Amino acid sequence: MKLQLQYIYFNPPAGGVENYFREAGKYFSRRGNQVSVFCSQHPDLPAPAREESGPLRIFRHPYYSPGRLIQPFKPIAYLRYLKQTLRETSGEIDLFISRHPYYARAAQLAFPEKPVIFFPPDLRTRRLREQLGGSLKDRAIYYLARPQIDMIERGAVLSADRVITLSSNLKRQFELYHRIPPGRIKVVPPGVDTGRFHPRPPDRQLSDEFGILPGEKVVLSVGRLSPEKNLPLLLRAFSLLEMKSARLLIVGDGDGRKPLERMAGNLGISPRVSFPGSRNDLERIYPLASVFVLPSTEEPFGQVYLEAMA
Repeated sequence: MKLQLQYIYFNPPAGGVENYFREAGKYFSRRGNQVSVFCSQHPDLPAPAREESGPLRIFRHPYYSPGRLIQPFKPIAYLRYLKQTLRETSGEIDLFISRHPYYARAAQLAFPEKPVIFFPPDLRTRRLREQLGGSLKDRAIYYLARPQIDMIERGAVLSADRVITLSSNLKRQFELYHRIPPGRIKVVPPGVDTGRFHPRPPDRQLSDEFGILPGEKVVLSVGRLSPEKNLPLLLRAFSLLEMKSARLLIVGDGDGRKPLERMAGNLGISPRVSFPGSRNDLERIYPLASVFVLPSTEEPFGQVYLEAMA
């Protein structure tokens, strides 16, 4: 069977959602399926249009950025763009597995005869509300776009052949917000590959790469650098730490990286904070840490917590 995984980011991963999806793709491939990935060429995470990552074939469509006049209607315009792009590139796919409502709905509209499994990572409007800027323009665009976003997401849930969330909490949020009938959404909690994530000695070469000095305690955070991860709180807390032989390692990437780097400088802790970006070798990074911290305000599940505990 030919499967297509769909999400906005993929390889390098920006957080636990992407890691989970990548491991799922490898599992499907080992079961004899041909697995491809459909995602975006995001400007903050530059990557080639076509790439192979192990058994997975990755196709990145051009980043969609509409003109100023279309901005309030971006959700509908983006949906049409994805629908057309999928028709042009994915006609041979037998099954679509999507982690984003726009992609899931676009696949349903482009190929109504083909099955779609929708794995929503969060409520889209809640995520965007957390990322709102303070300007009147940003807020006006959000409130104009919100009905479109809700319509697309609800359509994806009601039209999908299967809807699966990773937690009961997210299932309840969807049922209440979108008035989804009970039984429509199933919960399948994720697991961790303990063959990959398990206790092991710290990698000295990796410690040197990150600037970790002998004897330093390491506070580790892993995830997408976005507002809901609440990382400014972690930087402020670290700046108050009386133990100076400690290093904060923030692994991940996203829109929030430059503001976080500036904040570390303003707090006077830049020499003790490392931002190595997105990594595909997290199993080597977790053993470097004395403690794992991610002070998120909202987590549909929190895959990185499981990885850290493993």
